[in-house]
Amino acid sequence: MKVVQTFWSGRKKILEEGYGWLQPKHHLMSWALSCLCLNENYDEVVLCTDSPGYIVFHEVLHLPYTRYEVLYDNIKCKPEHWAYPKLLTYSLQEKPFIHVDGDVFLRNKLNPELESKELIAQNREIGTHYYKNMMNPILMNSIKISEMLYNELKKDSISSYNAGIIGGKDIDFFKDYCRTAFEYIDDNRINDPDNEIRNVNHNILFEQILFYALVKKQNKNVATVIDRPVFDNGYTCEEFCDFHKFDQNALMHIIGGHKRDPEICRMLECVLEERYPETFRKIQQLFTY
Repeated sequence: MKVVQTFWSGRKKILEEGYGWLQPKHHLMSWALSCLCLNENYDEVVLCTDSPGYIVFHEVLHLPYTRYEVLYDNIKCKPEHWAYPKLLTYSLQEKPFIHVDGDVFLRNKLNPELESKELIAQNREIGTHYYKNMMNPILMNSIKISEMLYNELKKDSISSYNAGIIGGKDIDFFKDYCRTAFEYIDDNRINDPDNEIRNVNHNILFEQILFYALVKKQNKNVATVIDRPVFDNGYTCEEFCDFHKFDQNALMHIIGGHKRDPEICRMLECVLEERYPETFRKIQQLFTY
């Protein structure tokens, strides 16, 4: 199974920007740990990135990706739309794959039976007020939206799939899914600098909710790494971020605000230093000033 990851710098300075993490070094440590774990278990691990990402990850840190593909230097994308480059990566795949985010750690290879499925995701999500409050502005603004998506967004509970891990064998579905997402992005000009739409989390909509809606419309089955649904605001530290159980957890995903938890970041440092001390030292040396 081909594994692919996506890093787009968003035209930010990688050594100065935390990308949601407590400090920039923790952002790099997360990417390093994610890559190194995948490298231990898979023969093909590819990074789709831009030139700043290539310089830091390859030339400075020497992360052992099988191949680096520098694709995203000139994409038209607002920095806040971090899921858009991921969609570009999905759209380029021509054989079975799994895409793994840089804040996801797979200690072991996925179950072969899971990898054989047509569609794979991390887990199904049950919507609460959390996603509902994010999506309400879309219904309140003059945003062009398909009936398929409208029907999902008007529900009290908006369902989705977490795309921390996503992929499978059904390449035709991914082509259709990405094409549909790009149509939404283009029709609403959401990456145009002069776009006046504000306070809308498009990422969750065009990546995770759209995936669910299209799966439902086409009557597809999705195999999930976590075999139960999770509330959209239910990603607890104990279940998803406990580095004390690093070897026991099938999957760890440091989502959202957990990235800024000092204890989680300290444990990330400890795990990387213990298991990959050379990479840990390289990152530490970048921030000794």
